[in-house]
Amino acid sequence: MEIKKEGGLLEGKRFGKHKGLQVKWAAGAGRAVLVCLLAFAAFFAPPGGLGKGGKAQAAVIRENLGYEYREPAVKMEAGYGFDNMAKGGRYLPVYITLTNQKEEGFAGSIQVVSMESDYHVYQYEFPVTLEGNESRQKNLNIPLGVKADQLYVRLYDGEDQLIVQKRLKLNTREDIPELLIGVISDTQDQLQYFNDTGINYSTLKTRLCLMVAGSVPSQAAGLDQLDVLLITNYDVRRMSEDQIATIREWVNRGGVLLLGTGARGTDILEEFLGDNPEAMLNYLGPIQVDMGEGYLFSETGSSKILLECNDITLSEGTVLIESDGMPLLTAVARESGIIAAAAFDFADLAGFCQENPTYVDWLLTELLGETRITRLSDYIYSGTSNTYWAVQSIINAGSVEKLPQIGLYAVVLISYILLAGPGLYFFLKQREMGEHYRISVVLLSLICTGIIYVMSEKTRFTDTFFNYASIQDVSDTVVTESTYINMQAPYNRPYSVKLDPSYTVRPVTRNAYYNAEQIPKFTGEETPNITIRYDEDYTSLEVQNMAAFTSNYFQLEKRFDNQSGQGIDAEVHYFEGILTGQITNRMDCPVEDAAVLLYGTLAVVGDLAPGETKSLEGLLTLNYPVDSDSARATAKQITKGWRYEKVDISDPEYMKTMAKTSLLEFYLTQYLTGYQPGARIVAFRGGEDPGSFLLGDDYETSGLTMFTAAAEADMKKDGRIYRPIMRKAPKVINGIYQASSNTISGMTPVTLEYSLGSALYIEKLTFGSLSHVFMEDSSFGRLRPFEGSIYFYNYAKGDFELMDSSRTEFVDWQLDSYLSPGNTITIRYVCSSTEEYGDIVLPILYVTGREP
Repeated sequence: MEIKKEGGLLEGKRFGKHKGLQVKWAAGAGRAVLVCLLAFAAFFAPPGGLGKGGKAQAAVIRENLGYEYREPAVKMEAGYGFDNMAKGGRYLPVYITLTNQKEEGFAGSIQVVSMESDYHVYQYEFPVTLEGNESRQKNLNIPLGVKADQLYVRLYDGEDQLIVQKRLKLNTREDIPELLIGVISDTQDQLQYFNDTGINYSTLKTRLCLMVAGSVPSQAAGLDQLDVLLITNYDVRRMSEDQIATIREWVNRGGVLLLGTGARGTDILEEFLGDNPEAMLNYLGPIQVDMGEGYLFSETGSSKILLECNDITLSEGTVLIESDGMPLLTAVARESGIIAAAAFDFADLAGFCQENPTYVDWLLTELLGETRITRLSDYIYSGTSNTYWAVQSIINAGSVEKLPQIGLYAVVLISYILLAGPGLYFFLKQREMGEHYRISVVLLSLICTGIIYVMSEKTRFTDTFFNYASIQDVSDTVVTESTYINMQAPYNRPYSVKLDPSYTVRPVTRNAYYNAEQIPKFTGEETPNITIRYDEDYTSLEVQNMAAFTSNYFQLEKRFDNQSGQGIDAEVHYFEGILTGQITNRMDCPVEDAAVLLYGTLAVVGDLAPGETKSLEGLLTLNYPVDSDSARATAKQITKGWRYEKVDISDPEYMKTMAKTSLLEFYLTQYLTGYQPGARIVAFRGGEDPGSFLLGDDYETSGLTMFTAAAEADMKKDGRIYRPIMRKAPKVINGIYQASSNTISGMTPVTLEYSLGSALYIEKLTFGSLSHVFMEDSSFGRLRPFEGSIYFYNYAKGDFELMDSSRTEFVDWQLDSYLSPGNTITIRYVCSSTEEYGDIVLPILYVTGREP
């Protein structure tokens, strides 16, 4: 017999019976010691137990200790994104395929662990059941942190035992901002020219994500990774109604949908733009299209190529690209997003764009616009921080009822000082009871402490509490709700709450990168700070390892049928600055501070009782700035926040008004910047606001709800059409111009080319300006109206001509020499003052005309 010790392991050869028993006894004793150590570690584990992360560690320990390996009852495969591409700070689709290898059914849970932008660890849990030998795919949408580069996916059985774990290494880029383009087409190989192209001097780099109709999810969050969705040369009738609705909702949230038409254009236009009242498509067949100066196609020896085209007309559409008067790319705004329809099939551009790759750059730059491109390029650095700070500003006000009465506390403290000092001393001395002074001071201190404790009862938090702000967009058929909550607890021990399961939950976090914090190593074995568990009857939020009163922000979203038919209706007629029509409150509650906004014009309606109708005629209208930097001044005009010159947090009305102002500012910034088509109604819920996101009423909540609704704006009268031409940003010929705010610096002249609409006979051009109240608002800082000289370019003479800058209207015969064949007008602005401070607001242009 021979015993060797190698690498810390005992090896035995030909053991005798007695010594074999000794070795077995030694092995058993060693195993017993290890079990004791595990039991000891479990007993002294941190509060909350091992948790599933700890159980994963224990499972790994058991495996390393040599426990018998068992083949998992359920196999799991996991993938993510489209073409395994990912962008941080957004929802990431995660696809999990489970296969039950047993005859018995399986019940357990899927756990996905990720690190958020603030470096906190979040854990998402979803229940799962499988029949015997069943295979199923689970599609999950997991919020992804900005710097996250990996996820951990785990499967647990019904006894919380780890079955299998997968680590997903994410294909993210942190050096170059990317533009992810999803493609659905029957000829995807002919669209590769969209891949790896620099946009706007390589501010963005494109990445193509090849998709099939089956990969379109049933929730808009599943498309959150995409910046642009291109559908061309594809039979959209193969998509389900839910998928079409998903794409539409994704567009409303800020997505850009690019449609190619060609021979299949009718179905595409009908599915995605069927709600456009004037949507028309006229098939032109194969025609020669001039792609523009500077481009050359070898097959034709010129910039012309043969394309199957359609003549597309869209109500409120903006022609982004045209050729010889024919629109090639027309876009319409959809809340925060864009739907753009091309006259051709993008697959037919393959040969031309391979020879002229800069055409893709120009096309996407025109489609996205400078503001959107800048926001997408900044996202890699700022991530969700802008949203975090915006959300913090709207739900951090708290309740006025919780504010202590400082004067009353001061009276109690001053009385205590006077009584405990000279008062009690002289009182006892006069009665020759000085020896009782010390005990009397102690008793007085206890009495005063009790008084303060009783006084503080209303200001004290004893359990988890919530501040919230809700935005409900109401239509005749559907209600879309986005609720932002701040969840806090007055203690640092673990706690949990249950939410309505119809909501999806998304953390709102800041980017810790800006605090120069070192990115911690993420192994997946960390104890999660927050666990979000989705169950059939509830969704729970579980928090641990958080200091008392730490703010935890979440966005709750749900979409449901408007079965009760509630809403806010409006008939809006707007022509040459005159607003008429009416508005009706069909909600089951009163609404406050209602207003109508359209094309940079607002009218404050005021309060409406349930069922009440008010006329819009005679209401004061204001031209407001549509850029995000000016949103607060606009909100103050609607909520009457301008009435308060000083801060007064003790006034409930002041606090309520400021909360309304902050929420409306957030909505305008996030959803309603720019000159949006149609009218938008905003109003606040009056009376008691219950806040319906919690299951149970055991928690303190405070917040408010804002309603929004869309309405068509009739801008026609006697066959004439009135429209603001600022919907499409003017082309900058020279100078520095900020399209989002319609401002210039004033230091140098600026020349802009405005498109008045190619399919319109121009009768009148009107120069408008921002209302004076916005110029006076202190929040605008150094914003000033334009003062100086205005020049129109004369196409007949080939030179600029000085115009009377005091005039605000020019009729058709006065414009003949200044309109190009494509109905554009070029205007030069020269400020009379060249001071280095202040932004100069240019005039707002409107046009009146007739369709030919």
